[in-house]
Amino acid sequence: FDFTTGYLRYDADWLSLTFGREQLLWGMGYQDRAVLSDNTVPFDFWKIDLRSNSVHYSFLHGSLVGQDSSGKQLSSKYIAAHRLEFNAGKSVRIGLNEAILYSNQPINFTMMNPLIFLTSAELSTEIPSTGSDAHNSLIWVDLEVMPDRNLRAFGSFLIDDLKLSTLNAHDITRNTNKFGWQLGLLWNDAIVPGLLVSGEYSRINPFVGTHWTNDNAYTHWNLPLGEALQPNSDAWRFRADYAVTSRFLLSGQVQFQRTGENIVDPV
Repeated sequence: FDFTTGYLRYDADWLSLTFGREQLLWGMGYQDRAVLSDNTVPFDFWKIDLRSNSVHYSFLHGSLVGQDSSGKQLSSKYIAAHRLEFNAGKSVRIGLNEAILYSNQPINFTMMNPLIFLTSAELSTEIPSTGSDAHNSLIWVDLEVMPDRNLRAFGSFLIDDLKLSTLNAHDITRNTNKFGWQLGLLWNDAIVPGLLVSGEYSRINPFVGTHWTNDNAYTHWNLPLGEALQPNSDAWRFRADYAVTSRFLLSGQVQFQRTGENIVDPV
């Protein structure tokens, strides 16, 4: 892969249309993001954005690169996603996100509908399927609270392959419900003017971002679309940036990470 980007955008203030390839960043977080991050390379997509005062709605359909469990490149892999971001009062910002990944089939026009509930569309008989778990569906909720002009608290909560009927299961079917979350704090002009301090905690439960087959994992070029952490991990991240002058910035970051052994059953 490479980092080549290029796109065509039409912007009419309340409406914008984008076609091309660029890096997309969705969701809260300042050291990492749970929804769409820069942990992978740019991918091709078309996107529509609608804005009205404090409400921002985005929908995209994009083409990804993936591999099956044997390492063979997929004939096709796509992501359809939308995000609704709005203010709840003067100091609270909420984001609601949904995504579907599907592969080895032609582009599906149901998934290109910007006003449809994607999880419901996934169950449509129009989409070729080998069962109810053929496609990877993910839902996120993120929140940012600003109690002070220089202070921001934020968090994200992810549900991968939500299925209410298996929430209390104790066999392999319980793997349809996988969770991850992130909490953080950002403090500007901390202690002295020009000092920016942030701390984040992320938890990615086992199998989050993966799927029953490797085809629809939440990845592009085997790189995560969201958090950099692999499944069955958690991490504390702390960062400080100090603007000595307008042209001289000092930065430092430390991370404490735990990752499970993720032993694969040879059978």
